[in-house]
Amino acid sequence: MKLEHVSLEQLKLSPLNVRKKGGGDVADLLPSLRSLGVLQPLLVQPNCEGFEIVAGQRRYAALTKLAEEGYAEPVPVAIMEDGDDAKAIEASLAENVARLPMDEIDQYKAFAALKAKGLDVGEIAARFGVSRGPVREAFHLLAREGLVQFRPRRGVIVTDLSVDETQEIYELRGLLFGHACRLAATRATADELSIVRTAFDALSAAVARDAEQPDFMEARNTLVASVYMAARNRSLIAETERLNRRALLHFAVFNRPERRRESVGLWKAVVGAIETRDGEGAAAAAVTMVRAAEREVIRLMAEREAAQAATQPTSGIVVPR
Repeated sequence: MKLEHVSLEQLKLSPLNVRKKGGGDVADLLPSLRSLGVLQPLLVQPNCEGFEIVAGQRRYAALTKLAEEGYAEPVPVAIMEDGDDAKAIEASLAENVARLPMDEIDQYKAFAALKAKGLDVGEIAARFGVSRGPVREAFHLLAREGLVQFRPRRGVIVTDLSVDETQEIYELRGLLFGHACRLAATRATADELSIVRTAFDALSAAVARDAEQPDFMEARNTLVASVYMAARNRSLIAETERLNRRALLHFAVFNRPERRRESVGLWKAVVGAIETRDGEGAAAAAVTMVRAAEREVIRLMAEREAAQAATQPTSGIVVPR
């Protein structure tokens, strides 16, 4: 499998794509494609006229709509070997069933982080291609999860974790992600390894061009998803998402460009170990990466506490309702 950029005219849907319904509703994809372009390559097979799309029907449909607006950027594709229909169907099924989208809590944490950066509700809604209602509802859902609190005349404040609680969460995150990488190293098929490599190359490219944090995070989420897909353990996914709901500051871990560059170096060790089938090496490298994130979160906690002490505001990030 290799990564290339091709024109939209060279692409058409493959009959092997398992998504037969729902591919036409792409309104949610248009805002991010307009601002960031295609971050996750389409999975394709060559044919006599160009390429058939095995996975990526919705991205293709969205790009077709944008082409009507004048969008003409080359499309990143991961090219599978021609003629292996069984693997093509398996790959399409894996992307459409086992792929890890950003869940509601992750998206809502992104809302809070953008609000803390000074964006208003309307700007956040436009960034995510939604109306104002879901942005406001986000904070109500976080409140039901115990992650934020509504305070009269002060809006929403994020519920703080102690340093000890944060360290406990990241200790578990390290164990879970380490085991996912261990399983990926021993269970991944050749195609799944190629998908992991393609995702890592996309993350590296994002950092090399000094991409902004949202661009980086989408590429990183795709890489994380590819590892969990290769690990083939849905319980690990569920437990990791449960822990993520407790770590609201995790979204801010990659705010600094130097942290994004450090992350690529750490991921290089993880991916290298997975590709060489070194399960224990992959697990150890994954734990090292999670520990680096933990240190950054604790640094952010200390920084925020110092700022609060200097100005004596209420505890937590204040987000007006």
